[in-house]
Amino acid sequence: MPIQKLGPALKEFVRLDWPEPRVRRGGLEGEVVYIDRFGNAITNLEGRLLEGSGRASCEVHASADGICR
Repeated sequence: MPIQKLGPALKEFVRLDWPEPRVRRGGLEGEVVYIDRFGNAITNLEGRLLEGSGRASCEVHASADGICR
């Protein structure tokens, strides 16, 4: 299918807000922002936020509608 059949060309890209991690009492709260083709979940938690955390546990909360709670 020719790409023109998908719609008009965009003149400007839309920039979406990047979710910011939140520092909570006793831990961090972040979001999965991408899952690659190998199934690795990429989060918005930067390595510098995890420095000095030693052995930390991780909990993932998700629901059938895709909204994490």
